[in-house]
Amino acid sequence: MQTQRIIDLISKNLFSEAKIECKNLLHIYPKNSDIYYFLGIIYLKEKNFKEAANL
Repeated sequence: MQTQRIIDLISKNLFSEAKIECKNLLHIYPKNSDIYYFLGIIYLKEKNFKEAANL
């Protein structure tokens, strides 16, 4: 899976690109908890607490 790419994007503060990667992977693996974890991290770093809570 492309989780390393997501980690790399997050570490570079490329949150928009990381979200796109996560959402694309969720279409393929809708029950993968790691992807939801990464989305939560992204939303928290963006201070988008409402979206983080809605995951």
